[in-house]
Amino acid sequence: MKEYRDPYVVFKRFFKFKELPKWKSELQDILSYALGKDNLFEAGSNIDCLSIYLHLTKLIEAAHLIDVREIYHIGGMMKHRIK
Repeated sequence: MKEYRDPYVVFKRFFKFKELPKWKSELQDILSYALGKDNLFEAGSNIDCLSIYLHLTKLIEAAHLIDVREIYHIGGMMKHRIK
């Protein structure tokens, strides 16, 4: 509920869970395992895919809420609104 009222808090939690270099590394590992012959279990990896999935899902939802709620683009121009 707090995340719905203030979606920016999701970004803080996202990077508190893992810093950017760690996110990049783990996502690269997941991609490598997804495209390879071995799965995570067979490779002996201990990546917590469920937590990663939940954090990424919340990040996408928060970014969408911010996009819908904001009136202006980053450059200061108003978004096109359909009446």
